Amino acid sequence: MAESEQLRRMRAAFAAWNAGEYEAVLNFARTDVVWRVDRFFPDVEPVYEGHDGMRRFFKTFNEAWEENTLEIARVIDEQPRQIYVLIRFTAKARDGLQFESDFHQIYRYDEDNQLAEFHGFVDEADARREAGLPA
Repeated sequence: MAESEQLRRMRAAFAAWNAGEYEAVLNFARTDVVWRVDRFFPDVEPVYEGHDGMRRFFKTFNEAWEENTLEIARVIDEQPRQIYVLIRFTAKARDGLQFESDFHQIYRYDEDNQLAEFHGFVDEADARREAGLPA
């Protein structure tokens, strides 16, 4: 089965993130994108709106890391205009601490396959409920 356009675009956005090309990541999102994250990382707000909000998230999030990468560990569910994935986050903090963790993420797309909404979760049950799957 061929990979969907929304999954292809997600992989391209992750490649831009991993290359540190955060402005390029914005090319995959609507200008009015809503970016939601669970309270896991310090100083990260629960909601960011639009490209300026994403820029604030990128800046705040990356202040703690010397380097970090995202990779799709598993596509849990894909529907038209929505992908629920488990991602592997690997990072090296500025103090040298190595960090690796899996996070649940839901990406919602518009009819043009532009990211309209992102929601990152620490808790799998919360993510599954948000995705409309049994917890």
